[in-house]
Amino acid sequence: MSITDWLTAERLRRSQTLLEAGDLPVEQVAEAVGYLSAVTWRQQFKARFGVSPTEWRRTFRRGA
Repeated sequence: MSITDWLTAERLRRSQTLLEAGDLPVEQVAEAVGYLSAVTWRQQFKARFGVSPTEWRRTFRRGA
């Protein structure tokens, strides 16, 4: 695993935590984990987890 792959994985993992535990708007979550573009972050999040960040938050809260 390259450092870039590791960093992306860590940012996305941290994104999950912020989406589950907080009320930050998704654009601010992207910024908080180090993305300059919320669009890129949303695309990478969906590619990795199969759902959008908003859907992730909604699903987590429904199950909580």
